[in-house]
Amino acid sequence: MSLLIRDFLESGIIEMYCMGIVSDEEKMLVETFARNHKEVQDEIDAVHKTLQNYALAEEKSPAHSLKEKIMAAILPPLLKENHELKIWMNYLKENAISTTQKFDQLLVMDLPSSEKQITYLAWAKKGIELEESHESEDEYLLMLAGSCSFTFNGITQFYYKGDTVFIPKNTIHKAVAMSSDMLLLGQRIAA
Repeated sequence: MSLLIRDFLESGIIEMYCMGIVSDEEKMLVETFARNHKEVQDEIDAVHKTLQNYALAEEKSPAHSLKEKIMAAILPPLLKENHELKIWMNYLKENAISTTQKFDQLLVMDLPSSEKQITYLAWAKKGIELEESHESEDEYLLMLAGSCSFTFNGITQFYYKGDTVFIPKNTIHKAVAMSSDMLLLGQRIAA
């Protein structure tokens, strides 16, 4: 090995190159030496491997509660626990959620959700009807604007701005928009 190559290998530039903290000129110099001298390429490979092994040895998993904290910051609050109209109207305002889209009868917008909590908004025009049931989820609804009738278990009830509806899993329910400005917040929670 020539003195020039040995001095180059001992200069520390290869370590800095492998960490990505060299100038463009130094990067070109290292890559030129590596193409022309096997010893330099071998040293680059060895430093990369050492850095990788160090990173793996020092790797730490995030705290188990971190995912829950992140999801809590992203997900809307649970409707079943907090159904105050003011809180939900502020949530829509803070997240700039509204509809300027034109729609014929019904527009559904998904909000941040998880495997256990599906949250959505539904805008409907007067007269639209929807019938459904959910096999494994309880459903909570909050009327944000307008009015709607819900029929389940053979009983029809009318709901207005600020009212909440609870529909247990496996319950066939039919909704009919009673006003042209109906907006409801829905949340299906794994039961």
